Amino acid sequence: ISQAAALAALTELDRARASVETMLAEYAHRRKLVTAALNAIPGVECPAPDGAFYAFADVSALFGRSGAAGSADFAKLLLERGGVASVPGIAFGDDRYIRFSFAAAREEIEKGMERFAEYVRSL
Repeated sequence: ISQAAALAALTELDRARASVETMLAEYAHRRKLVTAALNAIPGVECPAPDGAFYAFADVSALFGRSGAAGSADFAKLLLERGGVASVPGIAFGDDRYIRFSFAAAREEIEKGMERFAEYVRSL
């Protein structure tokens, strides 16, 4: 099967290239969507990522208001009270941050970001 896949990749290179370009454009749109939504939330700062499909947002300004002692507490509270999954930044060496994936449909990203904003408004 790997030989058949390699043959298809080589013989259909233009189609594959177009597919990759379409995918890259979609991820660029999702990156803008998630970073704009995060930066619109008071107390959240999120630079645009250079690569991958994760946004790394500084939420440390919200720790006191939420009762969180760090990113692990905050991510747990966000999941339990806001219905939004994130990964604590402590797992990546910075306890001020939480990580969000934007490898999901735009509608799911929008829903998650709205839930996050609602959670922050409730604090």
